[in-house]
Amino acid sequence: MKKTCLLLFFALVFSNANSQCENLIFNNKTYPGICISNAIKWFNMSRQEWSSKMETYDFSDSGYSDGAPFYSSGVDLNDDGILYAITKDFGLLTIENSPLNEFKINIFKKIVVELEPYFIERKGNMALFRFKYSGDIYQFGLSQSSDWDMLFIGKL
Repeated sequence: MKKTCLLLFFALVFSNANSQCENLIFNNKTYPGICISNAIKWFNMSRQEWSSKMETYDFSDSGYSDGAPFYSSGVDLNDDGILYAITKDFGLLTIENSPLNEFKINIFKKIVVELEPYFIERKGNMALFRFKYSGDIYQFGLSQSSDWDMLFIGKL
């Protein structure tokens, strides 16, 4: 019975993690939804594949930060409490929301709910989550404050 319950739990969790997450829409502009399945998919793409995928959204700013490509909503949504940016470096994917004003909305709601069962420890202001997904072990780090949210993903 215990084994059956445990299998059912994992089936439910991973079906949620594998479900398609909805795009985010702000001011009639479309941005990729932030969920475990998208984060892992983007992490495992080549930088060229990832850049091509990000080009399909309404990001207004792109370039390189410390040698890593990024896509950002730019300051267009700043008054709405959003400055959404995704950076893909070798072995690391970072997603941030850091508007330049004093108001920020939480665009990480879905992924926080998905990650919560995998919490392993807190290091300073960073909550760490770890789990096995399709044979690989991934670690997510999440830091949220009143003016800045950051999520990273890496493979162990």
